[in-house]
Amino acid sequence: MGNDPAAVPVPEYCVYCDRPVERSEGNLVMLGFSASGARPSLYAHPSCPAPRKRAPR
Repeated sequence: MGNDPAAVPVPEYCVYCDRPVERSEGNLVMLGFSASGARPSLYAHPSCPAPRKRAPR
């Protein structure tokens, strides 16, 4: 009975490329701030480029 699905951690996905990413402080983009989990922490690969802000027209 060691195959309890609740014991397996849910994978995190990169906010830029949507590939699985390790939960680590170095990969943290934004710390979650909701007790209900509605605003979870966001992670990204260090090698993924952050999106550029568009200049207003």
